[in-house]
Amino acid sequence: MSFTQTTTASFTRVHALYLTSKLKTDLKLLQDFYGSPSDKAIEDYGEEIALYVNAMYLDRVCFGFKRNGRWIAPTIEYTAAQLSGVDHDPGRIRPGLDIQGASFSSYLWHSSYFDRLSQAEREVFKASLPVRRTPAEEAPVSGIWTSDNTYCAAGRALRRRTLS
Repeated sequence: MSFTQTTTASFTRVHALYLTSKLKTDLKLLQDFYGSPSDKAIEDYGEEIALYVNAMYLDRVCFGFKRNGRWIAPTIEYTAAQLSGVDHDPGRIRPGLDIQGASFSSYLWHSSYFDRLSQAEREVFKASLPVRRTPAEEAPVSGIWTSDNTYCAAGRALRRRTLS
C-alpha cells in the first residue's frame, strides 16, 4: 500500500514578511557589529524587499560596505528563487572585519517580471516603496562570495551569500 499527498501553497505577503524578517536579522547583526544600517533603514529595507519578493520583482539585493567603490566584507547578497528546501536560521555574520574608510550601501537588481512592466507600472510600484534608490553602476567586489544560507517559505526563497 502506498500513500501520496499533494499540497499547494500560495505565496502571500505574510510569507514575504517571514523571509525578510530573516534578512532584517542579518542586517541587525551588521548594525551590532559595524554600526550600520540604522534601525529605521533596517525596517525600510525589510518592507521594500517584502514588497519586491511578494510581487516577484526582485532578482537580487546586496547590503554591505564599500571602500574605494568596491564591495568589501562584510557584505551580504540575497537572490530571489523559486524553490523549497532547508530554511536556515539567520545569522553567522562575521564580527571584527576591517571597515575603516568604508560606508554602508545597498544595491538592488530587478527581475525579468519587473522589466516586463510598463514604465508607468514601474513608477507606481517604486512610489509605494519606503526606500528611494538612485541609479548607480554595479560595483565590483573585493573578496570571494560564499553561499551560506537559504531562507524558504511557500516555494520561494532568498538564497544568501556573503563576501569574505
